[in-house]
Amino acid sequence: VGVFVIAVFAAVVFQESIFGQGSIFSYILGGNWERGVNVFALTACIMFVCVALTVVTLVQKLLNLLATVLGARGETVCRLLGSFIKYATIIGMVYYCLMLVGVDTTTLLASAGILSIAISFGAKELVSDILSGLFIIFEGEFRVGDIIKVGDWRGTVVEIGVRTTK
Repeated sequence: VGVFVIAVFAAVVFQESIFGQGSIFSYILGGNWERGVNVFALTACIMFVCVALTVVTLVQKLLNLLATVLGARGETVCRLLGSFIKYATIIGMVYYCLMLVGVDTTTLLASAGILSIAISFGAKELVSDILSGLFIIFEGEFRVGDIIKVGDWRGTVVEIGVRTTK
């Protein structure tokens, strides 16, 4: 699977050098075909997903290397950044693939905006947890490996996330 993804990544990035301007790859990636569920849209989606997943995997590997150099606080920030990049890429992939198959994405974005407003009113505790998590991370109150005591409970911090600390 990894070799296939890398081959598709190379084909997409170097399409004109490898295949020429009039090739089927240039036609598919150029988006000159009619929108809708067809072989060109599905092929373009598969190619886009392969490229996006390759880039995300490389970025996460770089963040893991960076985390080993930066220590506990850097590890936490790199893990959060990696999660953000992964989820943003997944949302972007779904959005782009829906656009390729002919879904009206402006309506989709408007619906997502309305839905996010409705969720934000009902998710006050979630927002509070996220803000508390960000304060813990950036103020450095706790770090991975610290031993903390809360009431009668005592434990070692294993992981610090945006919403929870374990």
